[in-house]
Amino acid sequence: MTKKEDDHQLLKEQLEVTEQQAQHCPSTILEIEKLKTAKQDSDERYQTVILEVEKLKIAQRDSDERHKAEIRVMEKSHQKKLRQLDETHRLTTSELKNNHRELQSRSDRNKNLDANARI
Repeated sequence: MTKKEDDHQLLKEQLEVTEQQAQHCPSTILEIEKLKTAKQDSDERYQTVILEVEKLKIAQRDSDERHKAEIRVMEKSHQKKLRQLDETHRLTTSELKNNHRELQSRSDRNKNLDANARI
């Protein structure tokens, strides 16, 4: 039980005891009314606290959902960047291979030309 629930229960028990005593002593009617008012105030404060807790839970849930949505957006952006980098890497690798083949071909031609020129 929470402090509020304990206080509420204590007031309720005090009210019951006081009402029982009031049957034997009419002078406690004022005290009974005070306890009833205190119990009503306690009930209202308790309900207010419960509503505030619910509002906080809803706000936390909303915040969690927004945070998860932001993470999903960031993950999608990251995946897109990774795909772009993979494509750039693939194209660069292909281009380097083509350049290497072209240089090798030129080198072979130059060697053939040098060999023919020496003959």
